[in-house]
Amino acid sequence: MMNDQVFRGDRVRKGHTFAVDAFDTQHYRPIGRITEGEPEIDWLPVQPRVAPLTPGTVRGEVVIVGAGIGDSGFGLRAVVDAGAAALVIDGVGAGHVSGVAADVVSELVARVPVVMASRTRGGRTGTRTYAYPGAEMDLIERGVVMAGRLNAAQARLLAWVLVSCDAPIETWREQFALRGRP
Repeated sequence: MMNDQVFRGDRVRKGHTFAVDAFDTQHYRPIGRITEGEPEIDWLPVQPRVAPLTPGTVRGEVVIVGAGIGDSGFGLRAVVDAGAAALVIDGVGAGHVSGVAADVVSELVARVPVVMASRTRGGRTGTRTYAYPGAEMDLIERGVVMAGRLNAAQARLLAWVLVSCDAPIETWREQFALRGRP
């Protein structure tokens, strides 16, 4: 609850640094309001709630790196070379990197889990629209896990829990598909 609005915890984000109404749900609406100190819930999620994951022992850093058009992949490689346990890429559009960076990503997925989020702050990562080198279909084929509707910060938290549990990559795919769904 913030500013007399009730949000789903898995949909809320901070959208402004100082505003009283700094929290929003991007393209979703709050599920209710607080009126005279009491919650008034307008609607509840239709989807069943996802069971929480319990973190294990911290096993290393999960780092977010932004990707841009013409990016060489230098930053992506640098954080993994420095010892990151997992990498979240804040990608272009529906979850894309440059063709050159895609080749670097191919090297990195053999070393650590790599998750792709979208920096657009609206919508989700794609899975079957574009197949050019660095686009979502290509990256999935290379072994990248798509974050779905989770932004990079949310994806980092889920990745951190999965790293702490020493989860296999198939569990990563399952958890991101489950928690990143629309």
